[in-house]
Amino acid sequence: MSGENWSIECDYMESCNCDFGRACNFSGFPNYGRCETLVGFHIRSGNYGNVSLDGLDFIYAASWPREIHQGNRTMRVYIAERAFAEQRQADQCAGRDDQSGSSLPPTPQLSQQLVTPRCF
Repeated sequence: MSGENWSIECDYMESCNCDFGRACNFSGFPNYGRCETLVGFHIRSGNYGNVSLDGLDFIYAASWPREIHQGNRTMRVYIAERAFAEQRQADQCAGRDDQSGSSLPPTPQLSQQLVTPRCF
């Protein structure tokens, strides 16, 4: 599945440990030394290659030891239990940093991705 074209139209909600404005998303510095976030997506319509992602929900929890743009992110992806295997794989691939057009915060280096998807 690597290198597939993908797109999503989604509802998006994000919460982090920084003050309002989230300076670390814009090459700034986190207010409290590190960045921790929880991001939820409801995909209204989308695909990863030929795999439909319509109606799927997923959440990712991520942590950076310093500023986001310095990298070394650790993250876990949680995918709705109703997703079938191809959708789970596609959801994981579409969110990886090495896929073009990633909607996740850009980082030069992902130090650890806890790749076993957890279902909710």
